[in-house]
Amino acid sequence: MQEVGFIRPRGGRGSWRLADLTAAARKVPTGHIVFGAVTVLCSECVKTRTYWVLWKRDETAWYAEMRNDENWGAGMYRVLQAGPGYGPIIDELVPVQRRLRVPE
Repeated sequence: MQEVGFIRPRGGRGSWRLADLTAAARKVPTGHIVFGAVTVLCSECVKTRTYWVLWKRDETAWYAEMRNDENWGAGMYRVLQAGPGYGPIIDELVPVQRRLRVPE
């Protein structure tokens, strides 16, 4: 895992393309998939929220808010253990009907 910074440390900014956030993101080849979890919290927020996020470079991106009963660490472990067969695990963790497409 890699820390990429804070969302709203002292205020809001954006929006940015995923590929422009970090030097590492700029190196992701076209068609490759980045999958993980993002936690968003701020001093004005009612609660902390965690999201599953998938980005397929230059093709698609989506996110889905995690339910309270989901454990992102256990989910990521399953995806990593699946190796090249990770697709069905992601589909099980985040069914299509829960995904919200990130507009281009």
